[in-house]
Parts: sequence; structure tokens; C-alpha cells
Amino acid sequence: MLNAALTDERYASSDQTTGSASHLESNKKFMPVPSAKPYNPPIKTLIPLGLRSGVTLDWTQDGKRFPEQMVQIILKFHEFEKLEDNWDGYGARPLNDRVVLPAFELIISRYARQYPSLVLLPDGGIGLRWVNGTREVEIDLEAKGGTTGFYADAATGEVFEIDEDSEPDGVSTLLDRYFSH
Repeated sequence: MLNAALTDERYASSDQTTGSASHLESNKKFMPVPSAKPYNPPIKTLIPLGLRSGVTLDWTQDGKRFPEQMVQIILKFHEFEKLEDNWDGYGARPLNDRVVLPAFELIISRYARQYPSLVLLPDGGIGLRWVNGTREVEIDLEAKGGTTGFYADAATGEVFEIDEDSEPDGVSTLLDRYFSH
């Protein structure tokens, strides 16, 4: 039966080290010990967007650059904020601050693998539009607080509409249909 003392004695003859842990040093000859890299936790950064609504993004720096598409979306919100009453000549309202946070929550949700295009709605709400081939989704975050949406697939003829007041999970249903293909 082998014990630690016999193991130390056996490996001590092949190694010039001394001490009770000499067998550990001699094992390095048989199996390399990987060097441990220091753990560098990801850096979290709170990014103020400079919007009237005060919305900020909590971004985890993972070694990649901040997404250029997200920069373009932020700039689009800044453009919308500059518009005044009647910006379309038909009485359209300027961007309502209450839709900014819900819009960003949708944009950076689990559906962030494809960024939407944005449209300012006449009531001051935000429309998010995803289009991919024959499929499209439109989600409107209305200034008064309601949400409506539409999914269509021209290839299959499938059409699905939601009114968030009557269907609380409607937005998820629309986006799940769109991104599941």
C-alpha cells in the first residue's frame, strides 16, 4: 500500500526539491500544470443617452465595440426629440417621453439579434419595424400608453394582429412568430 511518505520518497530521488510537497514538484514533469489566467470580470457601464426621458443603457463591455446599429437608433431618437408640433403638416405630435423606455426595452430584449427600424407615430409614439424577406412585424407604442402590433408572412399568407389591451402577451407572441423562422 502506498502512502504519502513513500510517494515523497519515490519521487524525491528523481527531483532535487526537498520538503513535504516534493511529489507535487515532480508531478510537473509528468503532467504540465496549466497557468491560471487572472479573472477579469466584465466591465459594466451606465451610458446616459442624453434624451429628455433620462433613459440610460447598462452596457456590459465584453471586449466588443458598442453596436453601431444601437448608435444609429439612439441618434434616431435624438432626431425625433427635435421635431415640434405639426412636424408632418397634419397635426402630428412630438415624441412622447413615456414611450422611450418601453421602446429601448424591446430593442435590447432577447430579440436584439436584429435591430428594428423606427418611425415616429403621429400621436408622438414610436413604431418599431422588423422586416426579413417575406416576413414583417410592426409594433406601435402609442403615446397614450397602448400597444398594437401586426405580423405578416407573405409566403404563407399568415397574418396576426394584436391589441395589447386585449392581449397582454401579444408583443411577445408577434416577435416569437417573427424570430422563430
